[in-house]
Amino acid sequence: VARLAPLSALPPEQPTRSIAVRKLRDNLTATVWELHTHREPYQITHYRDPIAALLPVDLSDSQETPMTTPALRIAIWNESGGSGKTTIAVEIGYLLAQRTNPATGAANRVLLIDTDPQGSLTRRLGLMDDPTSPAHRLSTTVGNFLNDPEEAPPVPMTATNFPELHVIPSNNKLSKIDATLLMNDEDIGNLRTLLDQFEGQYDIILIDTPPSRGGLARAALSAVDHILIPVNSSMKSIENFNHVLEVVAQCRRFSPNLKVSAFVVTSYNKAVNHDREVLQILTEHYNAIAPTTSPITNRKAVFNDAMISRTVVPCWKPKDPAVQELNLVTDQLLSIMGATA
Repeated sequence: VARLAPLSALPPEQPTRSIAVRKLRDNLTATVWELHTHREPYQITHYRDPIAALLPVDLSDSQETPMTTPALRIAIWNESGGSGKTTIAVEIGYLLAQRTNPATGAANRVLLIDTDPQGSLTRRLGLMDDPTSPAHRLSTTVGNFLNDPEEAPPVPMTATNFPELHVIPSNNKLSKIDATLLMNDEDIGNLRTLLDQFEGQYDIILIDTPPSRGGLARAALSAVDHILIPVNSSMKSIENFNHVLEVVAQCRRFSPNLKVSAFVVTSYNKAVNHDREVLQILTEHYNAIAPTTSPITNRKAVFNDAMISRTVVPCWKPKDPAVQELNLVTDQLLSIMGATA
């Protein structure tokens, strides 16, 4: 009878009540009953800052809603840093949000989750530019829920320049969670439990992971069914692939269908022998693990300018050849993962 939603979902002219997170947690049943009875949305606050909305759900309407397919859950992971994980998450995430979901006839509802304490995805989307932003707090990350699934789930924020993208941010406070997950590996499955709570709200969930085999990376892999591995056309990006299947096998304890679905070649220069050799190695020697998408050409200036401007390449330079490449890779990934849009 109630659902969590971003603040932007509050009806602009409807009376709204206010309730603190702690009070909501302690009086959840009574609050939901009041919401169902009076039909007045709640604005949820944390230290007096509005962070989310609690909206009533009309059960008679929901019963008439057709069944939707489960969300496509994807982690973008490479143990080596600098492979382009965040770039792929943001650029592909944006393009997926522009596509129509064939099951609903509406645009894909996309959730991005940042599990890297460096917070590169969070910064890229402008959520940390304001020093008072909730993105700087541990409570808005997946951290508290990973430690204790009885905690209230984090409420997704809206990307600064892209209201169609919802984001669970990260910050350096999340780093202390990494060690505790390895000490208590039962908690690694808590992120999957969190994603279960978002079923029905999103069509696609993309997780940007830390460049490691640590607890946060394993929690992200254990929460999804598909892994995309970006490779930045260097031997460094593929030298640790012998550990990939080992980690995947361990994470199948929580996600039985987990697999590496594709390698995505980034920063590619076809005029460089080394880059062509890396692409050949992937397509010929690692094809048994997963297929390789078309490469994304090294256009450092375009991608860097888009990053600095807190936007994406399709918006920054819509006629740049990079946009065509990104759309092609998006199509290939949807086909590989058995989805269409």
